[in-house]
Amino acid sequence: MVADHAATVEAQWPAVLTVEPIDHAEGVVRLPGSKSISNRALLLAALADGTTELTRLLDAEDTRVMIEALRALGIAIERDGDRARVSGCGGRLPARSASLFLGNAGTATRSLTAALAFAGGDYRIDGVARMRERPIGDLVDALNALGACIGYEGEVGFPPLQIGPARQLVRDQVSIRGKRHPFFEAWQPKQHFGFGAVSVDLLENPRPQQVLFDFTRRILEAQVDRMLHNITTLLARQGATVEDLVSGVTYLKNPNDAPVLRSIFRDRGFDRFPGPLVEAPLCRPELLCEAEAVAMLPLPAAGG
Repeated sequence: MVADHAATVEAQWPAVLTVEPIDHAEGVVRLPGSKSISNRALLLAALADGTTELTRLLDAEDTRVMIEALRALGIAIERDGDRARVSGCGGRLPARSASLFLGNAGTATRSLTAALAFAGGDYRIDGVARMRERPIGDLVDALNALGACIGYEGEVGFPPLQIGPARQLVRDQVSIRGKRHPFFEAWQPKQHFGFGAVSVDLLENPRPQQVLFDFTRRILEAQVDRMLHNITTLLARQGATVEDLVSGVTYLKNPNDAPVLRSIFRDRGFDRFPGPLVEAPLCRPELLCEAEAVAMLPLPAAGG
């Protein structure tokens, strides 16, 4: 039946469908609410004094898990379509213990981490498997530097998180990477949690070129270390050392790596080696460099 229906529909279409250009378009389009703004508004309403009415709230998985998390923290939320009525806690969350499941909602996870860090309770934050792959270390480091008590259940730098009661605020200034961060949205100075204001310095993230340079250097360092180990091992078998090397040449896949390679050799005390750097095809595709050298071997002892 399904196949017959599909064949009938296909037969109704012309062999060529021409779409004529239109002169103009008009009408009214109502865009859905923003996911991240909806979750931030929900959190701010929950921390505020009194009752807040939110409109044009997005109905999505991320906002649903945020609402359920806030309810688990003791916040009363009435939902009606794209509207929500939130009864704020005035900066003191009713629940002093809760285990929150936040799916894959990044904004909810980061913002609630910052908000709960100084809420004076014991909380657990977790999500789906993908959430456990999303880094949160920069935020946790900044909060712990201020006196928070946040630990990792599994891999360091990633959820799940265990949040305990914060210590006394140990400093009033902290640094965090990025041009903006949910830290600002969740931290409520003076009014909430009674810890006062904090000055936050933003550190620029490394430029992509710098990240690529660092990555290339790490690969070169590993390959150079392996290469020097092989050379010194071969020399030792003949009773020689690197001091017996009289010439050598190093082949590079990318000539732009030459300054980095020379720096690596200098760091390892091989100022005279590797000799000239030459761009050339290498014996294996994964290699960025390889070398060959000539050594003056000591003569065997008489009668040997």
